[in-house]
Amino acid sequence: MKKTVLKVDGMHCAACSATVERAIRKLSGVDFCSVNLAGENALVSYDESAVTVEQMITAVNNAGFKAYLPEEESKTEAAKKAQAQEKHAKLRLILSIIFAVPLFYVSMGHMVGLPLPSVIDPSEHPSAFVITQLILAVCVMLSGFDIYKNAYVSAIHKNVNMDTLISMGSLASFVYSLYSMFRVFFGDTWYIHQLYFESAGLILTFILIGRYLESASKRKTNSAVEKLIDLSPSTALLIVGSEEKTVQTETLKKGDIVAVKSGMSIPVDGVVINGTCTVDESMLTGESIPVEKTAGNMVFGGTVNTNGYIQFEVKSTIKESAPARIADYVSQAQSTKAPIAKLADKIASVFVPVVITIAVLTAVSWLVAGESFAFAVKAFVCVLVIACPCSLGLATPTALTVAMGRSASDGILIKSGEALERLYKVDVVAFDKTGTITNGKPEVVDFVCFNGFEKESAAKYFASAEKKSEHPLARAITEYCTATTEDLFESTDLEFRTGMGLTCNVNGKAVVCGNKKLFESCGVDFSVCESFNTEAAQKGRTVIFISVDGIIAAGAAIADSIRQSTAEVIAKINSMGIETAMLTGDNRNCADEIASQAGIKTVFAELLPEDKLITINRLKAEGKTVAMVGDGINDAPSLTAADVGIAVGSGTDIAIESADIVLLNDDFNAVYSALKTGKQTFRIIKQNLFWAFAYNVVCIPVAAGVLHIFGGPLLSPMIAAAAMSLSSVTVVTNSLRLRKRN
Repeated sequence: MKKTVLKVDGMHCAACSATVERAIRKLSGVDFCSVNLAGENALVSYDESAVTVEQMITAVNNAGFKAYLPEEESKTEAAKKAQAQEKHAKLRLILSIIFAVPLFYVSMGHMVGLPLPSVIDPSEHPSAFVITQLILAVCVMLSGFDIYKNAYVSAIHKNVNMDTLISMGSLASFVYSLYSMFRVFFGDTWYIHQLYFESAGLILTFILIGRYLESASKRKTNSAVEKLIDLSPSTALLIVGSEEKTVQTETLKKGDIVAVKSGMSIPVDGVVINGTCTVDESMLTGESIPVEKTAGNMVFGGTVNTNGYIQFEVKSTIKESAPARIADYVSQAQSTKAPIAKLADKIASVFVPVVITIAVLTAVSWLVAGESFAFAVKAFVCVLVIACPCSLGLATPTALTVAMGRSASDGILIKSGEALERLYKVDVVAFDKTGTITNGKPEVVDFVCFNGFEKESAAKYFASAEKKSEHPLARAITEYCTATTEDLFESTDLEFRTGMGLTCNVNGKAVVCGNKKLFESCGVDFSVCESFNTEAAQKGRTVIFISVDGIIAAGAAIADSIRQSTAEVIAKINSMGIETAMLTGDNRNCADEIASQAGIKTVFAELLPEDKLITINRLKAEGKTVAMVGDGINDAPSLTAADVGIAVGSGTDIAIESADIVLLNDDFNAVYSALKTGKQTFRIIKQNLFWAFAYNVVCIPVAAGVLHIFGGPLLSPMIAAAAMSLSSVTVVTNSLRLRKRN
């Protein structure tokens, strides 16, 4: 199945997004469709041999909306379009307020003793009073013409949405006011009290205010992804012959040679072929420490050359560069829905027809109960206007959009809403050891001298002997010892002994480097360092000794040390009430030592890759929700089997592909941040859904007149419109709290 993301214009509420989903899902060959109201896009999984993207776009357009591929618009065009839409919305809002304020004053001011010009005083010139309200109301309604237009288009396509409710409520108030106006013209001045022109106009004004605030808030929800897209500079320095030529970044091709000077952003991904520099990759990985780049190192589009000069060969176009790929990943993830949203979607799909039915029944019931026609119309309008499918539709996607966007800017890629929800439920986090809890690189953790040798002298012989070996343990010793001594001896007559070490001649002296077995085979007395060897073995460390002319000079205990922040992060995870465990193929002693340093109590050691998989499945069978953190090929099956697979970004491609969440940097704190984001996001989503459901459950009966039954007032349509707008803005604003860093 192939996946694509379509941009969809014209959606205003959950009923709209449900209509778009139905239109796409009806097509043969569509496997999956998820529409994100907050992001205004649709993620579609489909069989490209059975259905085309053009057919999907046509289906959406036929449903009354406008769909298109994101790449059909350049960044500049999209920005201009967004600015034009915002300017248009702002203008409509301003015009609406200009006419709505005097409309409210004229219609309601005299009731509280505010003065009116005599020419429109209802007691002196009732017809002028009515006509003034009519003119002002029509001006407000023209400002909100788009709402009526959207409702009309939806009706043509046999759909109903939020605009349908608003239009019906506003027009019902307006039409009844027209009837009252003509009664006034024919001398029945009592009908001055039955005018609802202010309701017809102010309903639209409050809706326009709410939508403008909602639009501004929704724009902030996508800000993190927009920043990723905007990372790559618009121009680059292309090397043509011996000259540097400024070109548009989008014209760069694979194989081009590009120069980047200090302070410039790297335009696309590539491999350094000349020069050195330090690069700030924080905007992609969240890692604040600049990374040194030399020949052979990869550089990524959107990162910043903080110092130095390099030339690199282009390996990807701007659309294939790291920021673009990450933005695409996040965009697709934001379009997916978490399981918790399914109930809201089911309700939203039938919400508007149900509300219309309730409104009609409300009006009929009050008429049967003996209330006036004006009273019934007022209740009818209130029910239509106060109902808010918008808050239901925005409750989940706004929170997911903000959480995923912010996580991406922190170097945490969350691949789906479902993964984020499962993250919220995690009971156990199982960590691979090597390269995850540890640095994945052997290091000297203890160095001891024997038989009166000085450390500098022993280290010099050690490094001189091991410097020509490519063995990881030899490299660890060489790196450690060269930090102690600079000038090394030349080594000759090297002989490598498989599984034991090496012998050689250093500075005219016979040198042996290796384990106990090698020294015994060479007849070197090992007794002086027996206890050190035993103690290190109990801690799971590997010890390499060196003898000079038959006398043991020193021993280096080597281990894969834990990451600097591991113990602190594990403590934080444990404090969240989440159990931690370690899975490793290493021996029990080594595993227990590392686990002890990290603060992990549950250890599964000496595991083959298939044993890790069995362990994950056993934990799940116990009813636990398991997250697995790993980085190697052997972790891929476990990452796939876990409820949430978390891959460390420095790991293998197959591990990253198998995971639900990818950590783009080596900062172990990202594991804790991901878990905390999951907890925070679903706390916000639950708050949003509670507010959305509670609001509609409480407000619709109040609008229908429940309070009036017990002697209370009937809600004003204006207050109903203000409450509806506030509901949507509240949900979006609550979701924006997720922008704060952990």
